[in-house]
Amino acid sequence: MGQYVETPTKGLVAAGALGQFLRVKLSSTVTINGVAEPALALAGAADWAAEIGTVEEQAFASGNVVPVRLRNAQGTRKLVAAGAISAGVAIYAAASGKISATASGPQIGISLQAASGNGSIIECEYFPPANIHFTDLLDVSTAAPAQGAVPYVGAAGVLAFIAAGTSGTKLTTEGAAANPIWS
Repeated sequence: MGQYVETPTKGLVAAGALGQFLRVKLSSTVTINGVAEPALALAGAADWAAEIGTVEEQAFASGNVVPVRLRNAQGTRKLVAAGAISAGVAIYAAASGKISATASGPQIGISLQAASGNGSIIECEYFPPANIHFTDLLDVSTAAPAQGAVPYVGAAGVLAFIAAGTSGTKLTTEGAAANPIWS
């Protein structure tokens, strides 16, 4: 039978030991009393889309049920830093369920406190998934385009940008096998 919650937290089963205030995702299953239950695992730096929330209490072993503050819960939350973070800066997903001030995908929130280093627990404003913008889906190695740049898909299927044209020029496509040009 399906269940739902109208609260900011939900009790979920841990796949193993999990530290408090770490980002988690559903990863595998754990069998409890003969029933396979979805289980929590730490979210990595690339798991920002699969992340479901943060662990509110430590899990000591596989099968422990722990409260998870759901990703879309209102209010601020405590998170574990992977390194030093200044107050008031953008935060990003990092390895091992932690956060970082180093861009590694879309911004997932803003630090409200400074972190002195790895393992520091700080208060953050956390963005729900709806706050992910089109530009967040770009390869993080892609430099931010200049104002007026036009996106297109290049030959390798990678999003690229053509610089803004001069006033009065028109953007022309050269067919499926070529990039657009200004004419």
